Order: sequence, then structure tokens, then C-alpha cells
Amino acid sequence: MSLLCLAMSLIVSQMDELLLAVGFAPLKFIRQIYDAFGPQRCFWGTDITRMPCPYRQCVTMFTEELPWLQGRDKELVMGEAICDWLGWKRPR
Repeated sequence: MSLLCLAMSLIVSQMDELLLAVGFAPLKFIRQIYDAFGPQRCFWGTDITRMPCPYRQCVTMFTEELPWLQGRDKELVMGEAICDWLGWKRPR
């Protein structure tokens, strides 16, 4: 699971370089990871110190630019799944 989180973060942090790679479609790659592991094992994250864009853009790429990530699945990817995985209690 940690590797998956790292892979999704890497895609975003290295977007410029990845776009230069022939035939690489980062958003398609994110979808393939999501389809393979499901929303309960995909965790959004970023290393903001390495990002070529503002933090807000890192977040909105997942919250607004992925039309297939909606509802409960988006909530899981954007934080609830990692809280569950770590056993963190959240107010309901």
C-alpha cells in the first residue's frame, strides 16, 4: 500500500518529465492504479517540496480533474482510506 501512495505522488510531482515521455498518459496511469487496487488502497499524497506547481493544484488534480473519481471513492482517496488504514479515529 505504501508503494501505491508513493506511485500516485510521483506521477503528480514528475508530471512535466512524464509528459515528455513518448506515449505516457499520467491520468490514464492513475486510473489504472485506481482500477487495480480500488479506492480503499489508493491514497492521495504529495511531497510539496518537490512540486513544480502550487499545493492547491496538486489537490484539485484529484478533486476536479478526474471525472471518474466521484462521491465516496473520492473521499476515500483524498484521506479517509489512509485514516482507516492507519486506524485513526475521525469524528463523524
